[in-house]
Amino acid sequence: MLKNKLFHIDSLEQNDGLIRCAIHIDATHPIFEGHFPGQAVLPGVCMLEMLKEVIEEAYANSYQLETASSVKFLTMFTPLQFTKAVFDIKPVVAADNKLSINATLKFEQHVFLKFNGTYKRLNS
Repeated sequence: MLKNKLFHIDSLEQNDGLIRCAIHIDATHPIFEGHFPGQAVLPGVCMLEMLKEVIEEAYANSYQLETASSVKFLTMFTPLQFTKAVFDIKPVVAADNKLSINATLKFEQHVFLKFNGTYKRLNS
């Protein structure tokens, strides 16, 4: 939904059970006109959707957020200041078609999102 529109994947690597995905944001995307006029901020719900889409890209499957046990938005992701970021994702694959995810979205020392939760695979 947001991939190749609001954000683009620059690289996606999977090593030693970890996923690292470098992205960049389209700072001219219309969402920033309304969130917020004069002080654009990437909505938190968009960060969560971006995380889901990166997981789907890494696993070539569709997923649905099942539980979000911890979601923290720590720094405002403002497209005038930041256009690039990296998802660091530590997945644990369960036998019941679920992924337990510990993830961050950051740029250098700026952490935008910390997430812990579970995604359910929708197709096999």
